[in-house]
Amino acid sequence: MPSLRLFLFAMLTVLSARAAEPLWVQDDCYMRYNPDKTGPGRSTLVGYVFDKDRNLPIRNAEIALAADFVDSTGGGHTCCCYRARSNEQGRYAVQDIAPGYRTLSVTADGYWTYFQEITITQDTARIANFELSAATPHDSLLSGSVTGRVWDAVRRLPLAGVTVSDSTHSALTDADGVFLLPNLSPGGHILSFTHPGYILEQHLVIITTAFCSEDVILKPMLRP
Repeated sequence: MPSLRLFLFAMLTVLSARAAEPLWVQDDCYMRYNPDKTGPGRSTLVGYVFDKDRNLPIRNAEIALAADFVDSTGGGHTCCCYRARSNEQGRYAVQDIAPGYRTLSVTADGYWTYFQEITITQDTARIANFELSAATPHDSLLSGSVTGRVWDAVRRLPLAGVTVSDSTHSALTDADGVFLLPNLSPGGHILSFTHPGYILEQHLVIITTAFCSEDVILKPMLRP
């Protein structure tokens, strides 16, 4: 039975993780605000990703857990995204996850993106297996766009020349403070908003439709 097989595979993954064997491909935590990875309460999410119709493992699927934070050091808004990729057997492990409420996404080329809101508890090794449904270019969301306007928090006016970027795309706001980032893949993206003299802002955007909006307010830095 598929459910029993997934459970047994996940249990093997947990045991392998404890044995520190290299059974997965894992990315580093993608974030500017980086809590101490060696601190207490860190947890692990492990499991398998399979093709729902063919019962075959999906290689190179990305599993991401994202959360928003308030950066107490600079007063800005920032994000964290813990990421991992499945190996040839469909196995993955996301490690060193801080406890809390997380937005989870599972993405793979040629498949519908899976989304779930989950709560990570401290000091646990949680098992989560995913079955993705194949999609064709005619019925799947291949990419999406994010648009919005950036405002000055003090003057309450649109802010031109703000750099809006994720890991692979960037754009500048125009004279009206408007920006457009096209061709973003489905799933979670951390957008950074930077401008000389202003505190960095980072917002988590989940691409689930072809078009979404995100307005941002930037705070000027305090001058001594």
